[in-house]
Amino acid sequence: PKEEQDDDKLIVVVSSAVGTSGLRLRKIPSKGGALITILGAGARLTVLEPAKKAKAKIGKANKWLHVRGPGSQRGYVSAEYVALP
Repeated sequence: PKEEQDDDKLIVVVSSAVGTSGLRLRKIPSKGGALITILGAGARLTVLEPAKKAKAKIGKANKWLHVRGPGSQRGYVSAEYVALP
């Protein structure tokens, strides 16, 4: 059904668990991926993958989310350190 389109814009926030070091936004879904920027706790991110798939990964270790961060930068963050607002 097409009604799901607006729902697909899932927003997540960077968890306070990242502490003062922040959450790394990377070019590829890997800890070795090139660093794009560092996101502070509370930063809002738009998920760029199907909401249903993304929700299953939130808060889990060794999972990556494809997101668009502030300033329209796109990359991957560890799903372990994001939460639903």
